[in-house]
Amino acid sequence: MFAQILKFELNYHARQPLVYVISAVLFLLSFGATVSDNISIGGTITNININSPFNVVIVLASISFLTSLVAGVAYASNPVLRDFDHNVAELFLTTRVSKFDYLFGRFCGALTFCFIVYVAAAFGVFLGEFMPWIDPERLGPLRLDAYWFATWAIAVPNILLMATLVFLIATLTRSLTASFVVLMSVVVIQSIVASLVDPEDIRLLSLLDPFGQAALADVTRYWTPFQMNEQIMPVTGNFLYNRLIVTILMILFAVGTYRFFPFSLDFVSRKSKLKKILMHFRKTQKTIDVCPPAIRKVNITQRFGFESELQQFFSLARIEFYNIIVGKAFLMMLLLGVFQVGASAYFGLGGIFGTETYPTTTAMVLIINGSYTIPLVVVLIFYSSELLVRERNVRVSEMVDSMPFPN
Repeated sequence: MFAQILKFELNYHARQPLVYVISAVLFLLSFGATVSDNISIGGTITNININSPFNVVIVLASISFLTSLVAGVAYASNPVLRDFDHNVAELFLTTRVSKFDYLFGRFCGALTFCFIVYVAAAFGVFLGEFMPWIDPERLGPLRLDAYWFATWAIAVPNILLMATLVFLIATLTRSLTASFVVLMSVVVIQSIVASLVDPEDIRLLSLLDPFGQAALADVTRYWTPFQMNEQIMPVTGNFLYNRLIVTILMILFAVGTYRFFPFSLDFVSRKSKLKKILMHFRKTQKTIDVCPPAIRKVNITQRFGFESELQQFFSLARIEFYNIIVGKAFLMMLLLGVFQVGASAYFGLGGIFGTETYPTTTAMVLIINGSYTIPLVVVLIFYSSELLVRERNVRVSEMVDSMPFPN
């Protein structure tokens, strides 16, 4: 049964355009970072070989960070929420399929496409080395061992960590919004860790960085350009401890998901009972009979000119603005953003290589731009996707589409 569920999940995601869009975007991004100095991912160094093991590992580590965030939330939360959103969970929960086969069959299917997205991005780095317009003096020998090291030591643990975390949050909350909030929290933690540049801070926080980038920076802090062109990071010290911590967390998240996933109709029946109680309460509310007003003829004039379109535009803008401002997701992201900027400013101004700095306008602008770029992109992606599918999720898309609103 596990193989059948896995096959179903693979076929389902293969028909979705999202995997091809994300793969194409990350492929172009990694390809551009390899063939052009104007595109930088993860702090690559330009005074060494473009395809040096150091640059390859740094780029793939950053790509695994993006893949684990975007693809992890897009695929890992989907298997848990899909059946309940489509009201077909009872069909699976009343069959002979076991909890392990159902849960991890779908999880492995979604996880496969997370790795497909990463492989597409890694292929962009690999293909970029063979472009004819690259200066041959800046190219070294092809190092496939660097790709292998970045994959098994960095990318695989990172993707598994985020996938199991999102899987657990979706199991506990049954909410995609909660998964995005967790995503924002991880990004905030990552950016705060990245803002600490003092050696004492990096040695401590390299153990806590969930994606291992601070540990890589600690290992290669005093490397010469010759070492960066020839050597691969050793799996020792804080980097080894960081990967062990990530592995332990990954196992705990997977076990927690299996433990707390309600593989029964009790969860569904509790939700149905709650809905029935609320409906009964609404029906039994006291109402006051009011005599209907006298019926009279009303003349209605339909207008479809520019003035009507302008009124519709401002009305929809006001509704969307209000829905975003009062939403719990926006308030959580706002608080996380304030905390992130504050923490980055505190650590960033506390001392740069031992030199105290003042909170000047230039320093604060650089801190805000550097610390809140990726979270801002996450917020834009979240609300843009929600805007496109909101009417469909609440099943009023046909009514909205039939109205005389111009596109």
